[in-house]
Amino acid sequence: MWAIDWAYGLNDYQVVPGWPDWLNSFDTYDVDAIANGRATEHECRLMLQSLFEDRFRLRVHWARKTVTAFALIPGRKGPRLRTGGRVIINGEVKQAASEIEAPDGWTMPRLANYLASVRGIGMPVLDKTGLTGVFGLALSYSIADDDGRPDIFSALPDQLGLRLQAIRAPVDMFVIDHVEHPTGN
Repeated sequence: MWAIDWAYGLNDYQVVPGWPDWLNSFDTYDVDAIANGRATEHECRLMLQSLFEDRFRLRVHWARKTVTAFALIPGRKGPRLRTGGRVIINGEVKQAASEIEAPDGWTMPRLANYLASVRGIGMPVLDKTGLTGVFGLALSYSIADDDGRPDIFSALPDQLGLRLQAIRAPVDMFVIDHVEHPTGN
C-alpha cells in the first residue's frame, strides 16, 4: 500500500514480504482530515501513521538485516559534478523531494535514494562517495532495452563519474506485526 510507504518513508527494498494480499489491492478509502493550521510534510506523515495505528490496528517494528546492496562511490577518474544547479534526469527537471530539501541540486544521499528506485537496481543504494554539499547533475539512461541510451550502470560513470559497487550492508527493514481491515467511523 503506497500510503504506508509514504507515511513511514519506505523504499521498496525496506519492506519485509508477508503483507496481507488485501493491503496490496487497489481498494480505496476516503479520509477526511483537518489540520490545525498548515501541517508540514513530517507532521502529515505522523498523522497518517496515527491513522493506520488507530483504524487499521497497524503494529510494526524495525529490524536491521544485512542484505545485498550497492555502494555509490566515485568512479576511477573521480566525480564529475557541479555545485548547485538543477537536477535533470532523462530530460526531466527534478524538484525537491520535500520542503526541507534544497531546491537546487541534490545531496549524494538523495541521489543514492533515487537510484534505489531505478528499474534494474531494486536494492538499497548507500552513499559512500564521501562528497558533501548539494550538486546539480544531468543524467540520461535507458528505461527500456531498445531506446539507444546506456543503462544506469554505464551512464553513472560516463556522465557523473560515479559508479555502483555491490556490497553487503545492514539495512533497516520495516516489518508489519499486525494489521486489520479498517474500522469505520
